This record gives sequence, C-alpha cells and structure tokens, in this order.
Amino acid sequence: MVSRKANKSCPRPYTLGKRQEYMDQVRVRILDAARDLLAKEDTREFGMDAVARQAGVTRQTIHNQFGTRSALLEALFDRMAMRGGIGSMPVVMQQADPVVMLQMFVETFARFWRSDRVAIHRIHGLAVLDAELGRIDRARNERRRMAASRVVDALYRRFGKPLPPDRSDAVALLFTATSFAFFDAFGGTRSLEKVYPSIVRLVMDALHIWDLEIAR
Repeated sequence: MVSRKANKSCPRPYTLGKRQEYMDQVRVRILDAARDLLAKEDTREFGMDAVARQAGVTRQTIHNQFGTRSALLEALFDRMAMRGGIGSMPVVMQQADPVVMLQMFVETFARFWRSDRVAIHRIHGLAVLDAELGRIDRARNERRRMAASRVVDALYRRFGKPLPPDRSDAVALLFTATSFAFFDAFGGTRSLEKVYPSIVRLVMDALHIWDLEIAR
C-alpha cells in the first residue's frame, strides 16, 4: 500500500504536462530567436548570450535545452528543414518514374534552400568555423549524396545511362547541383519556378538522357 506521504511527493501528471508544455514553448522561442539573429545580424556576433537576450531567457536556460551552440544550430536547421519541405523526401524516393524522382529531388532541395536563404547561408558559414557544426553539416551532405546515388541508379535502370564507369561522376554532379552553394549562385534572384527546372534540364543534359526522355 502506498502511503499518503509518498503520494504527496510524486508530481501530478497534470503538473508534469504543464511543465513540459512550458518547456516546449521556451524551446520554440529560443529557436525563433536564433533564426531571427541569423537572418538579421552579423554571424560573428551570433552566440548563446545574444540568443538569450533575443529570446528573453537566461544563457543557462539555453544550455539546459540544447547543451551547446552547435546543438542549438542543429536543432534550428532541423526545424527549418521540416518547414522547408525536406520531410517529403521519402515520397520522392518512392517515385516509380526516375525522371519524376529527379525532378522532385531537385525541386525539394531548391524549395528548402529558398525557404530561409539568409539564415541557411549563415549557418553554412558558421559550419566552416565550428568543427562540431562542420561535422554535422558533412553528415547531412552525406545523406544527400546517398539520396542522389539512388536517383542516379533509378535513371540508369530506365535509360542505361550514365554508363557504369561514369556513375560516380553522375552522383557528384547531382549532389553538386542540389547543394545550397550551387542553388545560391545559380538561382540568383530568380523565382523558384524558373530555377529548379533549369537545374533538372542541366543535369539531364549532362547525363545525356534529355533526348532519350523527349523521345519516349
């Protein structure tokens, strides 16, 4: 039998739920503050103290939520990615038509890179200077490279191109064409609707499958 004293020492589920809701709200406020700073401020001034001031919380609160600046930026990038449509990638990879898969693959990343361009640009800049954030960024890029490899394999099964010896070059091409650096330079101020079809055509031309698709 549980004593009344023991019952009093256990937090009620309602209290725990309200506390978790509050902590979730604080977490969102911190992420929003970090994003706003990246979109408006010089990244050299980006740090835990600046985020704390922007969010109206203490530096310790940010540390309790995320641990390090790199972990904070990783969480922010994850949130931006989901808002930018990266969550649709499993659907892209399930396309039966490899050309549709290619088109959706390019569009998905172009849409994401366009969704919060300034903040993404500055996160990539910080990754160059921060070893831990750089490691995280490389891991993300490796996942994109693996996805690009699947698209290339699907195209080869359909068209017999690129020829097997050229497969690594084909993967590298698609990987590069869907990078933020490429999109930022190639896209300029043009609309998303004008940019991503051009990238698709560029890739298909380079892989020598554009004419084959037109002839189908």
